[in-house]
Amino acid sequence: IKENWKPALTVALVAFPLNVALSIASGVGPIPGIITGIWAGFIAALFGGSNYNVIGTAGALTTLLAAFALTQINGIGTGVILLPLVAICSGLLILLVYALRLEKYLIYIPSSVMYGFASGVAVLIALNQLPDAFGIVLVSHLHFFDKVKDLIAHIHELHIPTFSVFLASFLFLFLWSKKIKRIPAVIPLTLLGVLVGWISSQSFIAGFDITTLSQRYPLDAKLVQLISFETWKSVLSFDILLVILRASSVIALVCVLETLITAKLADKITHTHHDSRKELFGLGLGNLASGFAGGLPATGVFVRTGLNVKSGATHKSSAAMAALFGACIALLFLPVLAFLPMSVIAAMLCMTAIRLIEKHGFARLWKEDKKNFVVALFVAAITLFEDASIGILVGI
Repeated sequence: IKENWKPALTVALVAFPLNVALSIASGVGPIPGIITGIWAGFIAALFGGSNYNVIGTAGALTTLLAAFALTQINGIGTGVILLPLVAICSGLLILLVYALRLEKYLIYIPSSVMYGFASGVAVLIALNQLPDAFGIVLVSHLHFFDKVKDLIAHIHELHIPTFSVFLASFLFLFLWSKKIKRIPAVIPLTLLGVLVGWISSQSFIAGFDITTLSQRYPLDAKLVQLISFETWKSVLSFDILLVILRASSVIALVCVLETLITAKLADKITHTHHDSRKELFGLGLGNLASGFAGGLPATGVFVRTGLNVKSGATHKSSAAMAALFGACIALLFLPVLAFLPMSVIAAMLCMTAIRLIEKHGFARLWKEDKKNFVVALFVAAITLFEDASIGILVGI
């Protein structure tokens, strides 16, 4: 604990606003993401097999979750109340993979599929943030072309102060990450964003009215957001169960791949070896815990894992304490975070989207393996124009 509390606090300070932002991108508001970071992060660290992996909300999952949240079956929205059930089902499927030792077959999934999937998801994440970046209120759409057409039709409603804050935030993230490596850019941007949101709320500057987190979503610091089984029973049907199973299968696959890849990358940096079997077991339990607490599916995230390593972590207690620090931040500082502008969150998510695109991977495929380069583009196109889950399954 003495060696790992500082890395844990650093990871928590970065992970908390990202969990909020990625949860919003998943279509469910900020609280489920906070819950996910706490419960999935703590349980997965406790039972996992990597000393460095940090489990939480991830950009790779947001499009899958957002599509599920928008799904309507027989006039019933599957969305917010059923996403915790998706986390539970994903956890059970991950534990099934663990029990049957199926993870050894994942080596047959080409990296080009993941490159294409991540790139398609990245474009969708960025596109979904443009309304908040421009200060425009739009109806949520499932399909790419519907989103683009609606955005173009309302572009004349651009709110200059909101767009200015978005642009300044994005440039801040870009330049800070280039010039200052020791402190993650998300931490100072969150503090500056809160200050800007507070100034906007006080009406010190005429016309400087920027939508903040608390104006868009109800904020109540909850570590558990239980939904009764009676509520689930009232909306569940055979058709909805099939949709849940389909979504959970793809999400579980992405969770397993992302987590094991991230753990291996951490091994390369630290010259250590993780226990993939234990890591898979911890991931399954973490998703179960997140679902029962009212959270979202979770996976290993390399940005947070890399930060954990660079901050000096030596043991998995760092990831566990990061989850506990996240709980403390939620209970103590969520009222302050309420002033965070939605345009600042949009900038964070656009930067996350850019980082999802494996530029070096695409360059390597173009030089060495053009067939797989075509596969990557094909998967990206299906993910972008049709459906993320179909894209990854067709690619595989």
